[in-house]
Amino acid sequence: YRSPITNDSVEAELGVWYNLAATYSESQDSLKLYVNGTLISETGITPNHSIQTATNFNYMCRGQNGEYLNGTIDNLAVWGRVLNSDEIQYVYEQPLGFGNYYSFKNDDGIFRTNPTSNDTDSDGLSDSEESYFGIDGYITDPTNPDTDGDGLNDYDEIFIYNTNPASNDTDSDNFTDDIDLFPLDTTEWNDTDNDGVGDNSDSFPLDSNETLDSDSDKIGDNMENSIGTDPHNNDTDSDGINDYDDKFPLDSNETTDTDNDGYGDNSDACPEDPKDYLDTDSDGYCDNNDAFPDNPNEWLDTDNDGYGDNSDEYPEDPNRALPPSDTESVPLAGNYSLDTIMLVIVALGITYFVVKIFVK
Repeated sequence: YRSPITNDSVEAELGVWYNLAATYSESQDSLKLYVNGTLISETGITPNHSIQTATNFNYMCRGQNGEYLNGTIDNLAVWGRVLNSDEIQYVYEQPLGFGNYYSFKNDDGIFRTNPTSNDTDSDGLSDSEESYFGIDGYITDPTNPDTDGDGLNDYDEIFIYNTNPASNDTDSDNFTDDIDLFPLDTTEWNDTDNDGVGDNSDSFPLDSNETLDSDSDKIGDNMENSIGTDPHNNDTDSDGINDYDDKFPLDSNETTDTDNDGYGDNSDACPEDPKDYLDTDSDGYCDNNDAFPDNPNEWLDTDNDGYGDNSDEYPEDPNRALPPSDTESVPLAGNYSLDTIMLVIVALGITYFVVKIFVK
């Protein structure tokens, strides 16, 4: 067969396998043809002969007289760079084909793989699949199960995590794939409360029960739905107080509860007393602290004699309560004293003395 561009020819024998390799160097504007690892043809590429036209001319596959060759292709590989003559010679010398002994990489040469295993690094990807741009869409190191060194197996990155096995930071957010909980999202990398929503977009990154705060009132939407407030209105009862700061977000008449007794300050007669909220007689004293809760004129009974201090002439003496007469108390023998002497004259002309005695 011969090259239609260079007219160089090589005699081919029927029934014999040949290793053919062609390289194209754009920087050197040259095409080279190798047969069984040996360079047999080289030509420059002029503007009239691009790599596309060379392909159309069947650079390697024309017969001596221009006819097409009738043969079988056993293995085909395409590299993303120009292999040098040593590399082409080495591939030719390997008995198990392109992907089973040496695989070429774009940046630094070749990898040594195990000729007795089709998966040298046991990462679940065959050596040939890792070496060439195949169905997985990536070229990885067939001798290293973690090509990019991010702690994730190449196979897992491709088929489980959908990350790039050749890049340790798939989303380029400065967090490597192994620690990035959102390796495909450039705006997220952590989820403190493990609720499936990244901290950056989670309004409540420490609360696994909440993620949204639609009205920005500091109360999660889930909580608002449960207590009956409007998650899309930060002042549900329209009293001018944000739901978060309103102790009674559904009552427009109440906003605070100073003593935390469950009764709003506006309706709580005792807003600073957590034990009471009523003042039945409206005397300014809470019922629990009012000795006379139904009497607006009384609230204390210091001596516990049943008479309010305001009407008790002796508020500290439980033995006396009524106001004294014009007559002073007269001491009596023993434990008695004559408090009042009243002269009573009845119709019969009999004089009686009524004596009121208090026991001391």
